Amino acid sequence: MITRPKFRLRPLSASLVLVGLLASPGSGIAQSTDWNAGAGGNWNTGGNWTSGVPTGATAARLTNAGDQVTLSGAGAAQSLEVQASGEVIVGAGGSLAVGDLISLGTTAIGAAGPAVLTIQGGGTVSGAHLFAGDAARQGIVTVTGAGSSLTLAPVGLGQAQRFEIGGNGAGELHIDAGANVTVNGTRTLHVGDTANGTLFIGSGAGAGTLTADSVILGTAGSSVQFNHTGTTTFSAAVSGNGSLTKTGAGTTILSGANTYTGGTTVTAGTLQGDSTSLQGSITNNAAVTFSQAANGSYAGAISGTGTLAKTGAGNLVLSGVNSYNGGTSVNAGTLSVNGSIANSAVSVNNGGTLGGSGTVGSTTIAAGGVLAPGNSIGTLTVNGNVTFAAGSIYRVEVDPAGNNDRINATGTATLNGGTVDVQAGAGSYSLSTQYTILNAAGGRTGAFAGVTSNLAFLTPSLAYDANNVFLTLARNNTSYASVGLTPNQVATGTALQNAVAGASGDMSTVLAAVDSLSAPQARAAFDAASGAGIVELRRASAGFATRFGSQLQARLAAVQGRGTGTLANSFTDRPLLLAANDTLSDLMAPVSDMPPRKFSLAGNAPALSGTSDASQGLWARGYGGHSTTDADGNAAASRLRSSGLSIGFDAEAGEGLRLGVAASIGTARLSTDNNESGKTRGTALAVYGGYTSGAWTFSGSAGMSWGKNHMDRGIAFGTLSRTAGGDFDSDTLSAYGEASYSLAMEGWTLQPLAGLSLSRNKANGFTETGAGALNLQVASQTTRSSRSILGARAFFDTGHIRLEPRVVWAHEFGNLNTPMTAQFQGAATASPFQISGAALKRDTLILGLGATGSIGKGVDLFADVQAEFNAAQRNVAMLVGLRSRW
Repeated sequence: MITRPKFRLRPLSASLVLVGLLASPGSGIAQSTDWNAGAGGNWNTGGNWTSGVPTGATAARLTNAGDQVTLSGAGAAQSLEVQASGEVIVGAGGSLAVGDLISLGTTAIGAAGPAVLTIQGGGTVSGAHLFAGDAARQGIVTVTGAGSSLTLAPVGLGQAQRFEIGGNGAGELHIDAGANVTVNGTRTLHVGDTANGTLFIGSGAGAGTLTADSVILGTAGSSVQFNHTGTTTFSAAVSGNGSLTKTGAGTTILSGANTYTGGTTVTAGTLQGDSTSLQGSITNNAAVTFSQAANGSYAGAISGTGTLAKTGAGNLVLSGVNSYNGGTSVNAGTLSVNGSIANSAVSVNNGGTLGGSGTVGSTTIAAGGVLAPGNSIGTLTVNGNVTFAAGSIYRVEVDPAGNNDRINATGTATLNGGTVDVQAGAGSYSLSTQYTILNAAGGRTGAFAGVTSNLAFLTPSLAYDANNVFLTLARNNTSYASVGLTPNQVATGTALQNAVAGASGDMSTVLAAVDSLSAPQARAAFDAASGAGIVELRRASAGFATRFGSQLQARLAAVQGRGTGTLANSFTDRPLLLAANDTLSDLMAPVSDMPPRKFSLAGNAPALSGTSDASQGLWARGYGGHSTTDADGNAAASRLRSSGLSIGFDAEAGEGLRLGVAASIGTARLSTDNNESGKTRGTALAVYGGYTSGAWTFSGSAGMSWGKNHMDRGIAFGTLSRTAGGDFDSDTLSAYGEASYSLAMEGWTLQPLAGLSLSRNKANGFTETGAGALNLQVASQTTRSSRSILGARAFFDTGHIRLEPRVVWAHEFGNLNTPMTAQFQGAATASPFQISGAALKRDTLILGLGATGSIGKGVDLFADVQAEFNAAQRNVAMLVGLRSRW
């Protein structure tokens, strides 16, 4: 109970004092005008009021029993007070604007009867606050008819600033026949304070609408009552101590988050909601529908003779003990009975699922309906008979330990067809396991039409006796390879199938886990066990040498007076970055200062010098980049991040001839979409040289690199979860040669080029650890690459910066996709299989831009960015470096 502030008490003495204040000139309180025309007069007739027709600055009062005033036009008042058994009627064409309080029943003195405000025929009333049943007198508000409305805007939760039905006196609010009541401000309607209040939606015909966020039922005797035809939605959240009643033939939909504690009674029609709006005890003698779009739980108790329906796609869990004896229909989604509806016959219709581990009444599963006992694995008790119709589904979960879903019926089981759908949980199953999935104390008749399973390698079968249905899962003749959809899956499945003969120890455990998989799960397991990521790591290791060779070509391009040189590497070797824009100080001068070359094809146009003024130089450069390879339907997508440092020294060895030596270190990290990660650390040594004669330039390099490689592979399927790790060494011998021809244009130089890259990579064999029988014994492998380069570069000098754009087409002639050979360590007999990485493409487009600038005497800073593209791969890389010459 809410205690009223002292200034809201309304005994006679307080009313007399208030009247005196309202009438006192200069008091600062609104003047009042009292109705003096008895019953039936018009609001806008001045003689009907003691001080004329009320205005927005006037308090309008009905103080005598039996007073009745009708408003059919526009009216206004600062406040409206109906003290005794009077009535204000706002009818068709009527509009009353009250600036502050509307108070009904402010005194208990006088003839018995309620104080009433009636809004009908499209009339409208607005105000700030309203109290119906303000003192001991009953107050009634009725809003009825299409277009009729009451709009209030209480500004606080304090008792003097709200919309209240039932204060010190009882109160009622009726909203009927298409009328609307809107609560702005706090958007809260209070029903019941000291006395009881009642909110009526409808009066046997059409319902009205309450626009508010919440309804608070202050006393246990307060209530919300629905009595209407048709369908109406009530969205306000109802809380407090009162109750809710549904009468009338229509459907009431509750959509608010209700917490009221006085219970719910349904005597006619349908009450619809979900586990948020339907709470507490429900006495149901008509119909209740849980329209459960999302998952939810109802823990209350439902009693009575009415029916219950479950609709909506969500799962409704009934956890209480319910005694209602009307039928239950599951029309959509899932009804999980973990408590009891033992007195209710259940119909599971097309699209509905019945589950749970509690007790239900006699149950019929229609075509398209599903019975799935338990919440995971569990037993559903049927207090009566169970019947499966043709086209019905009995969904049964099982596990390797022999546990399973089950129906225990106290009556009979009638099987008129239907399908048993076996959902096997993860784990390692025996070659044959039997489960009891149904028991009927009153006997079994008929049979299921068939049985299916989510397992690829265990076949389900059914058997019957007089009271039971048995399920057996037994190993079938399906081979592992037959479920594979890709070459890698088929190869891995074949290797595991070959390991069945003579399998023991951990390999038996592995094979039992595979036997327990569905076909999609088996394919994922084969991918995880295949080791395709090792192929990608070997490619990354081989690519280190090619990247280094490209940097040597960049150095030669600089000292031979022709820019950065092309990048010899590509996706074939998983490159990252590859060139620098080296140049000489004499090339930094404006083009106009350079003498024309003999081979110039542009008349007097200047050309770049073909010789260097530096006899020797030391250079260093750091590089880094990122490349991606798409999945090809056989192997997973992968990503490679690379970084490193290269240094070198070269000097003139004769007219137009330069020779040098260089070294490089670098790291590349690999990850795949198949839970694999790897790392390669490379070291390389090389010699390089170049020769310039006229417009022709010839360059080449040869070197050796060594890689230290580590791979981790996550393997998880069924109940197995392991990590296989392995280390292996690799080495690469590589050589590159290039020829180019310089054509001096007007202000720039064009340089067509052609080249050939050759390499041989050997990756040592190794054996993984950490994954038991699934460790791979990987054979050594040698791969060779022959790659042509064809393209052009250009040189532009802008002040003290030289730019070198380039475009190159690279074509691979070698075997890009040589498979890896491996076998499982746990196989009793050798059974090698071959696995491929993602298929590489032969043709690659390379786009690049280099820049060089002098930062001091004999010291240059250079940078380069390059992008490579083909149908399956993308690579973006960057290089920066310094060169010192003397």
